Amino acid sequence: MSARRKNTNPRYGIRPVLSAKEAFATRTDTDPDGPPGIWRRDTPPSDDDAMDITHVIHSVFSNPDLYAAANAVPPRSKKKPGCPADYPNWVLAGFGALLSAYGSSRAAHTGLQVDRNWAYVLETVAAAQGQGTVDALRDKAKQHGPNRNHWNYWSKVNKKHWDTIQETLVPLFVKQAQEQGLLDPTGKVSYASPNQANTIYGDGKVMTGPTRPRKGVTFDSETGEWLHKGRPVRQDPASSLWAEGGDDGEEAYGTKFVFTSVRGTGFYNKVNLVMGKQVEGGATEAQHCLAHARRVMELAGAGVHAIAWDGALSSVHIDELMREHGLVVASPVKAKSNPDGIRSGKVAASRIEKERHYATVKDRSPHGPCRHNLVMRGGRLGQVLIDSAGTETWVPLRIDKLVRTGQPGAYRWYHELTIDCSTNNEHTPRCADGHAGGCTLGQPGGCTSGSHPYRLPLVQTKDDTDAGFRRAEYARQLPPDTQGYARTFGRRPPAESDNSQREQRYTWERIPAYGNDQQSLIMLLGSLLENSKSRWHYQRLHAHDQAVA
Repeated sequence: MSARRKNTNPRYGIRPVLSAKEAFATRTDTDPDGPPGIWRRDTPPSDDDAMDITHVIHSVFSNPDLYAAANAVPPRSKKKPGCPADYPNWVLAGFGALLSAYGSSRAAHTGLQVDRNWAYVLETVAAAQGQGTVDALRDKAKQHGPNRNHWNYWSKVNKKHWDTIQETLVPLFVKQAQEQGLLDPTGKVSYASPNQANTIYGDGKVMTGPTRPRKGVTFDSETGEWLHKGRPVRQDPASSLWAEGGDDGEEAYGTKFVFTSVRGTGFYNKVNLVMGKQVEGGATEAQHCLAHARRVMELAGAGVHAIAWDGALSSVHIDELMREHGLVVASPVKAKSNPDGIRSGKVAASRIEKERHYATVKDRSPHGPCRHNLVMRGGRLGQVLIDSAGTETWVPLRIDKLVRTGQPGAYRWYHELTIDCSTNNEHTPRCADGHAGGCTLGQPGGCTSGSHPYRLPLVQTKDDTDAGFRRAEYARQLPPDTQGYARTFGRRPPAESDNSQREQRYTWERIPAYGNDQQSLIMLLGSLLENSKSRWHYQRLHAHDQAVA
């Protein structure tokens, strides 16, 4: 692919960012996924966006990343007995990628055994890698494609190298994203409204295993067999029970993976970046998130401005992403109680937000005292007002700006806020300057305005830690009730859709492999398939643009 160029096609265009005033304006909707049109594609898919199996085959075998992945597999030792392999690594890696398109190894076997399909594979490889690559194949490989026995043996032997393959692919995936106009380090930076193309999205997914859960199944360490009522049964050793949708969510049986990607606004303009395998007793989904963000930023640098993740992130993880990496984090705020499962930002009587008294700001002018009771609630700071009847009302403070200072590893984030004095009942109704009860905080001698500024730190401090106060649990860079949050986190639902499609593409919606390593290899090659389709579609659109120009 040629060097990165600016996107001009409207399907790959980048939406303009919001101003700070627009981003921190109160949302008019109550859905944390954003109002209609916030995250959806600018244009619906058309007939030109459709891909048949020949397009998919071309996208996989014309992708140079496929051959890089194949080269990452250690060569077979010549000292080992047995016949030479009928097919090289790139053929069987391509078979593994197409397995996720066909849905099963049997279907991929059948598809590649069709003469015209295999002839098209060889034609595509010759155009992409040179005729010498095709000429180097054995006579059998020139006539027929691999079958599922070849795949089963190859994946069984090389499944342990899936992490080595991923280490090779991740830099190439980031490079592809930048070539497609994503993760551009020269892009405009807006903290209040991060650019979609500079935001990485992630989510965990429990993939249903090849076997169903059975009660009373035990493992016999002496024979290496799974036993059910005294007789051997086949059971996937990688599958286990996982909670979905938080601790209160339903349990799902299978293997859990964590995916991180970046997407533009156009159809097929999504690039998978990193995949993680979550095992019992190992790294949590949030820890995978931190590792993925760290790895992507090592490669993309200033091209990453924000990250959107679900409620798997706790205040500790959010604080690290802000402080260590300088990222804007869009993640839901956990509730104090939520019996009906109402999401953060959605108005409902059953959802009770956490709140904490933060500070009491006092001042005095010749016209009377000024005192503001500041309380954190729903991810932002507000003040509690008391009317003449003694009723307390929490009113959020206006956020004027989101500020970042410091350097990598020691970033500091702040909200520049405005405290409105005119609504404080303890203040003089009207001052000598004619304002409705305003005073200038910290400046004695009279009232010069109806409000005064206030700066709220968002990163954990030593005093917070000593007091047992987790700041990021109560105050977020983008509070859920703002347009900036709706615009950033509201683009994350396609990550949920991607996870659903990952499972639905397999026969019976079950991953066709046993064990952690083999399942990880299939999911990694599935990510390669998705990126190949994205690359093919992008090149096709830009070829059209250049032809028209």
